[in-house]
Amino acid sequence: MSQPISALNADACPLLPPEAVALVDQFNTALSRLTAMETRYPRLADELATQRETLTLAHAELTASHYRVGFLGTTAAGKSTTFNNVLGVTPENAPAKSGTGLATTATITRLQRNAPGKENSLTVTFLTTEEYEHKRHILTEACEFPPGKPDHELLRDLEAARDRIARGDAKLKPGDVENLRLLIESRRDFSSEISPSAKTQKIGYADRAHWLNHATPSVPGKTRLLSNALLTFETDKIPITLELLDLPGLGASRLDTELTIEYLPRLNGVLIFVNAIQLADTNVQDILMHMRTIFKDGWAKRVWIVLTKFGALTEAHIDPDKNWFYDVAESLRAHGALMSNVFIVDNPFHRDSIVDPGSMPKRFFLGRSVDDPKYRQNVEFRPLFEQVIADGGIKNLREFLTRRLAGIVGEELRAGTQNKLRSVTARLDYLEESEKRRAEMSDEQREQARDCRNAVRDLIDQLKRRPAEYQQAVRELATKFEAIMQKTIPDTVWPGMDFEAIRQEFPALTRSLDRTSQIARQDILQSMQTKITQALRGLPTVAVSGGDSPLEAWERLSMEDARGGDWFHWFPAFGDGDLLERMEASGASLSEFNGDSMREVMQTKVQLVASSTVHAIRTRLRDQLTLLYRDLSTLVTN
Repeated sequence: MSQPISALNADACPLLPPEAVALVDQFNTALSRLTAMETRYPRLADELATQRETLTLAHAELTASHYRVGFLGTTAAGKSTTFNNVLGVTPENAPAKSGTGLATTATITRLQRNAPGKENSLTVTFLTTEEYEHKRHILTEACEFPPGKPDHELLRDLEAARDRIARGDAKLKPGDVENLRLLIESRRDFSSEISPSAKTQKIGYADRAHWLNHATPSVPGKTRLLSNALLTFETDKIPITLELLDLPGLGASRLDTELTIEYLPRLNGVLIFVNAIQLADTNVQDILMHMRTIFKDGWAKRVWIVLTKFGALTEAHIDPDKNWFYDVAESLRAHGALMSNVFIVDNPFHRDSIVDPGSMPKRFFLGRSVDDPKYRQNVEFRPLFEQVIADGGIKNLREFLTRRLAGIVGEELRAGTQNKLRSVTARLDYLEESEKRRAEMSDEQREQARDCRNAVRDLIDQLKRRPAEYQQAVRELATKFEAIMQKTIPDTVWPGMDFEAIRQEFPALTRSLDRTSQIARQDILQSMQTKITQALRGLPTVAVSGGDSPLEAWERLSMEDARGGDWFHWFPAFGDGDLLERMEASGASLSEFNGDSMREVMQTKVQLVASSTVHAIRTRLRDQLTLLYRDLSTLVTN
């Protein structure tokens, strides 16, 4: 249920610049109109509740006291060390304790700049009863225990879960098993901290490490029951309008990953910290997908990628046949990101620049200067490379946080708020117009609208099923992929390939397959859209949102989908930049992994991508038809 909201004035919107105060008037007008319609049209309660939820989001954006930007990344990516270097603080005074290679907390830590003269402070907020149960549910499910199992039985059965891990069961993560034990035992020992309403406690800043970093990792304690922590810190390195949120590491445990993903919609922007040689890590790719879902077309101005540990690159990464710069650029483009979204840092380089500043301009990387042709050919990366050689890239990242980040996020946030208000206004316009039409409709026209609604419902039902034509589309797409595989690496070549040969050929193969996939999915989309168009062509002319008839509205939606948009992130890809490196790093013997083994892997991937692509298109078409169905329902529902 949406929280109550009321009319606003400019004083209630501290982040809103004078030139944007018109948003307040637009919000108040939309709210007043919505409230009146809720009274006038009770039968539209569900539709109007959806619009109120949108206005509630706009209200939160307009009244925010800070822009909220998250810091997140994979475990041991150097996030905390980089953050401390950006702030220019000593380890003793740093807000964030650098990790030890393991995730040190599942607590979201919020950092705000202190007003001048105020002491640094720490305030912790404990889990509510609902939040505790949710956290417990995540861990119980991750450990594959049935829901509703009592605490004493869970604690008893954890030993069996540990035995499964010891026997090599990859489904369970040790971190989840241990976290479930610690959560239950902490609730048992400190039950008074959990209540229906969140409890807060002020802590001395000097004690922050104990509260935020689990000084005794295997011992239950109050720190296990935290929802979030607020640090206020005196610094001139971040603007007063910015709140930075240090989120748990991705991939360390299911709990860390899910809590981070659930928190993402509350953020206005995100900096993702990634080890430079692990950009293709599945956790990173998943988080980029979530970013595109949340921020949609504006995500490229809300998400930045910080590639850390640049000094860990080897000669192999800049080899012409396997060029790290090219792989990074391709991976970013696949997600619609720009090179302006990227920072490269190396904390040891930064440390050296402080210890011996004069050495940095002369510094070489892998025996090459910044003028080396291998670096010069990567024009997009050259400025970043020069910055990381100069001081580890910290100055560039610090300047971005201090001078530019809040302005960029603020502009995008206001644009998002504007879009929400326009969307609500347009929907209210349509609903009022549909009510007028409904009141004037004859019995025959109402019957026509009902016929249109039922026809659209039948099309939706067809898309929910899996008739033979969709299975045929999957087979045809898989056949196209097989042909590309045969053309790139003929069947006669696979058996003779060893692991090193596979490493050389894999990138080119996946690029060819992904290019084919992009073309083929447009063909499949157009074919399915055409069949729906033909089915709608004979329907009566009943005006709906976006057109004077269901057909006209559908054709408009089809044109928008053909141009792309944020829904394209639903499509899977073949590319996986460090798949083979992960196989090597796993410690498994690869002596028997040959071309035949890799071909089996790729054949499985072909079926998966083909099936997932057709499913994504069917899901999109169903969603678009549901919009038509909803509009038609407003005309005929009593």
